Amino acid sequence: MARLLPWVVLVVVVSGCSKWGTLANPGFDGKPIRTILFFAGQQLDGKTLPQNICPALPGDITGGCQTAWPLDQRYLDWTNPENRVLAVRRITELGFNTISMSSWGESWLPCTTECPDVPPECCGKVERDATCQRPITKCFRTDRQLCRIGWYGSANTQLSPAAKNELFEAALEQNVLIIPFLESRFDFDWNFKTDFPYSQDPRLRGQLAPGLISQIEDLIKTYLQDPNHPKWKSKWALVYDSVGDKRYAIAIVQAASDSLEPCDDQRFAAAFDQVAQKVYVDTGVKVGFFIDPIPRHPDPAVTYGCRDVRGSLISTYDARFRPDPDATGPWLYKQSSILGIHAYSPEGWIDAPDGQVDECLKIAWKEDFSRRWQATGIPFLQDVTPGYDGSKLFDKWPGLHRWGYTANWRASLVEMVSRYGRKGMVYNSWNGYCEGLAAMETEQPDKNNVDFIRRLMSTY
Repeated sequence: MARLLPWVVLVVVVSGCSKWGTLANPGFDGKPIRTILFFAGQQLDGKTLPQNICPALPGDITGGCQTAWPLDQRYLDWTNPENRVLAVRRITELGFNTISMSSWGESWLPCTTECPDVPPECCGKVERDATCQRPITKCFRTDRQLCRIGWYGSANTQLSPAAKNELFEAALEQNVLIIPFLESRFDFDWNFKTDFPYSQDPRLRGQLAPGLISQIEDLIKTYLQDPNHPKWKSKWALVYDSVGDKRYAIAIVQAASDSLEPCDDQRFAAAFDQVAQKVYVDTGVKVGFFIDPIPRHPDPAVTYGCRDVRGSLISTYDARFRPDPDATGPWLYKQSSILGIHAYSPEGWIDAPDGQVDECLKIAWKEDFSRRWQATGIPFLQDVTPGYDGSKLFDKWPGLHRWGYTANWRASLVEMVSRYGRKGMVYNSWNGYCEGLAAMETEQPDKNNVDFIRRLMSTY
C-alpha cells in the first residue's frame, strides 16, 4: 500500500481537492486547523447555576482529583460572561483558530434515568473492592435507584446545554470557529462503540447509529437552524471533504465498535457515509467527521528501542473492532464524509499489565501512530498532550498514570507537529484539570504550557 500513496496523493491534488481537511468558512478558507479541546461550563464546585436544569452535584466532587489549577482564577468561574470571553480570547491569542467543544449529549436529555440493573453494592461507589468490582459512581438512591446521564453524569464541568450555547456566544466576539466533539458517556448512557454502526441497545438493536444521528441532528437544530440565534451558524467550522465540498465538521472521540468483527474494516468505514447521508436526508445539512481512532494491540515483537516490552503491550480500550491505519485507512480514505483524524491522547491506551510501559515507549509509540495515520493520505491533525497526570483519578488502577511535562516530551511533540501536522493540530486540552491538562499558566510550574504552545504555533 505504501507504494501506492504517491499516486493517490497526486490524484487528490490534480482533482482539485488539495483543501481536504482544511477550513472552509469565510475568512478561514484553506487554513489548516489548529484546535483545542474545551470543556465549557462552571467547574463541579457544588454551585447550582440558574441556567442549568440539573441541580449541582453534592459537594466538590472534583476537588480530590485536580492535578492542575490555573493561576488566573477567572478561568474557573463560568458564571461571569466576561470570563467566558476572556477564555476564548486567550485561546485565539495563543494561535488557535478552532475550538473542539466537548459535547455530552442532546440538549433535551433529562438529568437522570432509572438504573435498577446496578447491583446495590456498586451504586454510588467510586473504587472497586471485594464486594464491587465495577463501581458505578453515577448511581444514587432515592425512592428508586437512579443514574445521572448526559453531561450531568460524565462531564468534568457543568457542561450543560446552556454552557455550550454560552461558548458559542463568547466565540461570536472572537476570530475562532467551533467543532462539536462527541464524547462517549458509558454506563447506562450513550457509548459510540455500542451505537455504531448498529445499535446494541435492545430497544434499538440493528438500527444505524441512532444515538449518534440523534446528537448530530440536535446540534444542527440548535446551532444551524435556531431562528432566535442566527449568528451561531457562522461559528460552526466548515471543512472541505475529499471531493471539495464543504461540510459541517464533527469530531468523534473513541471511535471503535462492538457490533462489528475485528476485520470489518470496510463496513466500519462505509457507515460514516451512511450516517452522513441519513443526516442529510433528515435535515438538508452535509456533515463530515474527524475521528479519534482507538488503537489495536501493538505488535508483540515491538520495543521501539526502549525497555524490552515484547509480548506485554496491549491496547486497554475494550472493543471488538478498532480501526487501524493499514487495514482501515484505505477504506476510510474512500469515504467522502471523512474529514480527518482528530485523536485524543492515543498513547494513553497503550499499557502493560506488569507496569513495563515508560515515557520512552509512550512517545515512541505515539510517533509511530502519527506516522502511520498520516501516511494513509487522510488529513491528519497531530494531537498534542504536553503531559498527562491522572494520578489522583486512577492511582489505585494498574498502569502508568503520569507521563510527559519534560523538555524531551515537549520537544518530541514539536517535532511531530512539524513532521505530521501539516494539515493541522489538536491540543489536549484547555481545561482538563483532573487529568493535568491545561493550556494556560498553572500553579504547577512543570505544567505551564504557554511557551510550549508558542513553539508549536511557530511550526505553521
